[in-house]
Amino acid sequence: MERGSEVPDRAPSSGLPLTLSVNGWRVVVVGAGPVGRRRVEALLAAGARVRWVAPRVPAVPAVDDGRAARFDPTHLDDARLVFACAPPAVNDAVVTAARARGLLVGRADAPAEGDFAVPAIIRRGPVVLALTSGAPAATAALRRALEARVP
Repeated sequence: MERGSEVPDRAPSSGLPLTLSVNGWRVVVVGAGPVGRRRVEALLAAGARVRWVAPRVPAVPAVDDGRAARFDPTHLDDARLVFACAPPAVNDAVVTAARARGLLVGRADAPAEGDFAVPAIIRRGPVVLALTSGAPAATAALRRALEARVP
């Protein structure tokens, strides 16, 4: 399938699990709700240079480019990865703009419409467990069960 063409009918769990080094990458997160905040925290911990775009962006010292603005495709300038974590209409625009630029985009409200999905993660020192499935509730239950068992 050609990039930018119709979205395939697939579940995010049917993809290829990867661990991606984003250290030093410009990564754009659109949306400042709970999911957007979690993405920003995880990206900062991974060493990404975060551009956070939303009508109201919380002051987070480690975010080097927070923009209190409505999304505009120019916010994707110099980005390597994009997270659409806003309301559906905004996420539609983010996905369209990211694909037009050849960027990978993850969509929080409809993962199958993005290029990747973020798994549930359990971190224990150097050990990282990533869990994903086509059923978010099942993934969350499995994560809770494993968190209690992983030392």
